[in-house]
Order: sequence, then C-alpha cells, then structure tokens
Amino acid sequence: MADLPAERPPSDLTHSDVLLQPSRLLLITTANVTVLGLLPCLGALNWLVVPLCLGTVCLGAAGLWSDRNAQGLQHRPGPYLAAITGGTLLASLSSLRLILGFGLW
Repeated sequence: MADLPAERPPSDLTHSDVLLQPSRLLLITTANVTVLGLLPCLGALNWLVVPLCLGTVCLGAAGLWSDRNAQGLQHRPGPYLAAITGGTLLASLSSLRLILGFGLW
C-alpha cells in the first residue's frame, strides 16, 4: 500500500483572524490615498477616503469585538486598535481637507 500523507495539524487561525489582514490592508490603503488627497488638485480623493476610513474603523471594531481566546480574553487587540485609531485620525484629516477646500478640490 502506498503511504498516505500525514494529516495536517489544524491551524491556529480562528474565525476572527479573517478580519486581521483586511483591517491592516485597508488601513495602509486609506493612509496612502489620504496622503495623495492632501496634494493640490487631488483633494477630490478625500470623498473616497472618508467612507474607506469609516469602513476601516468598523472592521477594526468588529475584529476587536470578535478576536477572543477560549477564556474570553482579547487575543491580539493591537492591530484592531491601530485600525480604529488610524481610521479615525485619517477620516478627520480627510474631512478637514474637504472643509478647507470647500469640498471641491
């Protein structure tokens, strides 16, 4: 008989780890687009950035709420707190840029 491959051990990933990478990716994306939106003549990007930042905050809050170990304690709150605070700061910065540019440019 041919040797069957050994079963792979179950991964350490939990259902909440699914939110970890998207929250990081969305935070990096919104940070880059916010910096681009601060440049002259590219301020209209801030209309796109503010909803993306709010989505980052929501994703970070969902990850913070759901990422718990078996005892009910926080597993890794750092990346989710970074997404919440970073998304809030970037949304504030983009909103300020929209207000200063009268929402046009």
